[in-house]
Amino acid sequence: MPWIERQQALRADHLEQRDDRVIFFFDEVRGSNTYFYAVRAVTPGTYRQPPVRAECMYDPTVRSVHDAGQITVE
Repeated sequence: MPWIERQQALRADHLEQRDDRVIFFFDEVRGSNTYFYAVRAVTPGTYRQPPVRAECMYDPTVRSVHDAGQITVE
């Protein structure tokens, strides 16, 4: 999307797209970052948006879980 190019979006070094989740891999992340993604729904309804979870592979003390929500498709 053209409007994303103007943002300071974080780019993943590797990406895995699965049926129920997307997994992003980064070599190094510092400070506060933003990542954009799009969802696709074909059935109307209200869906739960799970929280974003992040963790450091080699340091289990570096982790975060943040901002669950919901998405409504009409």
